[in-house]
Amino acid sequence: MNSEGRPNIILFVAEGHNADVMGVYGNTIVETPALDRLARSGRSLSHCYAASPLCVPARLSMLTERYVSDIGVWNNFFTLPSNDVPTLPRVLSDLGYDCYLAGRMHLEKDRDYGFTKLLPEYEDHTDIKTCEGVRRHPRDLNPLPDRWRRFRRRFAPSRQAGERNRDLEITEAAQAFLRERQQASEDDNSRPFFLVVGFDGPASPFRPHPDVYEKYLDRVEPPRAPPPEFSSLTTNYQQIARGDGFEFATPKEMKKGRAAYYASVEELDAHVGSILDLARLDETAVLYTSDHGEGLGEHGFWKKSTMFDSSVRVPLIVALPGLSGSWLPESRVCSALDISATIRQVAGDSAGLPGARGRSLLQKTAEAGAALSPIIRARSTYGGGSER
Repeated sequence: MNSEGRPNIILFVAEGHNADVMGVYGNTIVETPALDRLARSGRSLSHCYAASPLCVPARLSMLTERYVSDIGVWNNFFTLPSNDVPTLPRVLSDLGYDCYLAGRMHLEKDRDYGFTKLLPEYEDHTDIKTCEGVRRHPRDLNPLPDRWRRFRRRFAPSRQAGERNRDLEITEAAQAFLRERQQASEDDNSRPFFLVVGFDGPASPFRPHPDVYEKYLDRVEPPRAPPPEFSSLTTNYQQIARGDGFEFATPKEMKKGRAAYYASVEELDAHVGSILDLARLDETAVLYTSDHGEGLGEHGFWKKSTMFDSSVRVPLIVALPGLSGSWLPESRVCSALDISATIRQVAGDSAGLPGARGRSLLQKTAEAGAALSPIIRARSTYGGGSER
């Protein structure tokens, strides 16, 4: 235990994890033993919604506990307007927590978000896949149409045995950090820590190991493409579905895409499990979520951007040491903004986060009779603008 006797906090944020592709939510095909085990030790909430079905707005809304309209981050080309916007890491730092980030959260290098240190220390992480990277490398994030229209390039296994990828690097950075903290805690002079692990997966391009991919190829079913309601969608939503050339994909190719996604989720679960193996769970609060979902061909959509549940609903697991007493029913609706509010309560925050819209998940039974947040709102500027 750290010298202050307060729980450490680990927040896992996946990229594009469809909440239905997890064992804890009733999926009998995908293998997610680590996440299922985490859910059994805490609580899984089945109706959590992102503030946006887009990466950057969703993650920055989570860090600020405010809606995209509050912070002006409408899509992946925006970032926080200034260093003056209050963030969760800043609040926790003021409470005596050391705040670390392993992986991606779409942060710009010249901004102060409140993190003590970024892990690992590679600058290119805050390059291509961030707002800054969009401006500096537009062709890398928005390739020529003919490249994107090759469905099998994006959704097919390609890695060889032992090949490294970004999520493995992120996992190893988090593991190294936890080993260092264990040594520090033994000296009984360490402060509590807040560690955010921001994965690249399981979002597209799906590049699982071929052996894992083959396991799912005959087990998953292809989506209807397009489903009967596709022609009734508004023109802008039809353009989202066709924007990456998915209308050229055959049912066989889409089945391969879904198999590759299931395999990617299994690999991500293994990363989470290897990190948790080094965490002292009896003194660590652990939360798992995703920035947004993944369409998986449902309603004719792949990737993100829409207001269908497959895109905007996210998984949420909360496991707290010594959790007892009243707790929120799994069926209640909540917002990803409530994750920040919950973490603040766990850390002992009483001052609050200026402008915060979230409400803690830790409520008494009498207080949990309705949705946590008075308004559960999600917004996207893709497809001509959508709100739910």
